[in-house]
Amino acid sequence: MLKRLYQLADAEVTKNVCEVSRFMPMTDSMLGGDLYKLATEVTLRCLILQKELLHVFCEPAAAALLMRLPNRYWFWSAIKGAIVQVDNEGVNKPLTQENVALALAEIRRGYTAKYNLRTPLAELNQAQVASRTAAGVILVRSCFGELDEVVFNPIFAPCPGTDGTFAQSAAALTASLLKA
Repeated sequence: MLKRLYQLADAEVTKNVCEVSRFMPMTDSMLGGDLYKLATEVTLRCLILQKELLHVFCEPAAAALLMRLPNRYWFWSAIKGAIVQVDNEGVNKPLTQENVALALAEIRRGYTAKYNLRTPLAELNQAQVASRTAAGVILVRSCFGELDEVVFNPIFAPCPGTDGTFAQSAAALTASLLKA
């Protein structure tokens, strides 16, 4: 089950790379027809409600965390990373909140080599904002006219506890995302 989900996630990351820096919060309608098709094949059910679709592949807590992500690119990136976190015994089980949290912490950790994620938005210069936006650390929230806003991607926002151990970082990031 997770192997096929990984393949879908890999294709979706590529397809949605144009959203890397856009703030477009996830909704059930954004999950897509390919995930629906995979869910019906995996469950052998011909009908799955849209709001239950993600629960075919994720425990409810994991699904709730994934649905807090800012766009499809980061959603599918987190799914890919969560699947990598699964041990051999869990390949036919739904993803857990811990799998997703560890994936998000790993994504965050990968960006700390280039960016100081503790720096508040107000303290960044134009070049730093531009670089972080191109990478998806900062997102653009489209508004009417030229009233667009820049906001931190919640995966990378300054967050107490994310500088600790890997497990502490995953827990702090999860708490921050679910609170937002």
